[in-house]
Amino acid sequence: MAPRWRAIAPLHPSYPDANDCLAAPFDLGHGIRIGPSSQWPLSDEDLQDYSREHRTLAQRTRFAIVAEYEAEPGEVETAATLTGRTLRTKQDSAMLRIRLANLALWLARPTAIGFDLIFHQRETDGTFRPEPSPAAIWWRIFPWRPYRDASLREGDLEVAKSRFEALQGLDREGAVWVSAQVLFKALSDYEWVIRFPLLWIAIEAALGADDTREVSHQLAERAALLLKDDPGEAKSYYHQFKKDYVWRSKVIHGMRVIGSNDAEAEAVLLRTEDSIRAFLNCVLSDAGLTSKLNGSGRDLYLSELAFRAAGITLSSQ
Repeated sequence: MAPRWRAIAPLHPSYPDANDCLAAPFDLGHGIRIGPSSQWPLSDEDLQDYSREHRTLAQRTRFAIVAEYEAEPGEVETAATLTGRTLRTKQDSAMLRIRLANLALWLARPTAIGFDLIFHQRETDGTFRPEPSPAAIWWRIFPWRPYRDASLREGDLEVAKSRFEALQGLDREGAVWVSAQVLFKALSDYEWVIRFPLLWIAIEAALGADDTREVSHQLAERAALLLKDDPGEAKSYYHQFKKDYVWRSKVIHGMRVIGSNDAEAEAVLLRTEDSIRAFLNCVLSDAGLTSKLNGSGRDLYLSELAFRAAGITLSSQ
């Protein structure tokens, strides 16, 4: 039997868990659990090669996300990527699952749950001992101000488990997968001028049209029709989305927007976060919709949303 391993991601100590949702370990699936860090202790030997700051963060943590798996040292597996199929160690796959689980938790509820480090341990003679890894330091999900002190609530872990299952099952060459990966990058940056355009890249990866004319109209229409059932709400959302797209264009084209109206800049960033979060929750909660939007028929499906909303069935469907 192959040795047992753990990849341990101590959560940043700023997460409060005011509702005690992480008081006991919770199984998110695919070998991933989240819960009290005391369940998966780190020794001085685990921490010895890290900076004082990183050691302090790991020692202060109360919770962790953990991947548990079996592998021979250096064992590889075939993995699908955007550029084709490649070989990936099982340690790398475990770290990817932790990252997807963290994103699923943010989709369930934005909080300060995030990690800076991942420690690897291998079981030897019934005891888990540290194994060095060159890819152990990460950029954590950085909570924006309005939800910096937020905590998970009852039911959020079950939602996160469902989202994690859907993320884990995505074809790595699809638009939804790309959108989710870019979103994680966006959330891990604390600079408005970086985070904001990355959020828009995530949106456009998912909702963008093959025909690049009238980009803001197409994106706004697709988002509104997909996310809003009420016609009045859809219309209002459409117009606000287009206004927010103007901010996106200014930033992408190098115009200075921070400093002139910081309150609106904060508001537009949060609306953009809400949009991509609503989109991914909508898609990942529906296996049929996930298949459509992560597959080759994505653009056709999105381009016909207006006809479906009007009860018109096109011959291409």
